[in-house]
Amino acid sequence: MDILKGIGKALGFVIDAFVVIVYHVFLFGIGAVGVFLAPSGIGFVVIAVAVGLAILYWTTGWMIFLG
Repeated sequence: MDILKGIGKALGFVIDAFVVIVYHVFLFGIGAVGVFLAPSGIGFVVIAVAVGLAILYWTTGWMIFLG
């Protein structure tokens, strides 16, 4: 059981790190080009994806990481 918990914590750390990086890339994307893309609707898609990633980060990532 301890081995599975260790694997879960390691996997959680990797997933957490990946989601944090991707989430911040989307945040920079919103800041840099979201304003210009908003009239075409693409900016709103970027915002929706970033919010979805934030929800994933604060629920799944931490639950897996804390095991």
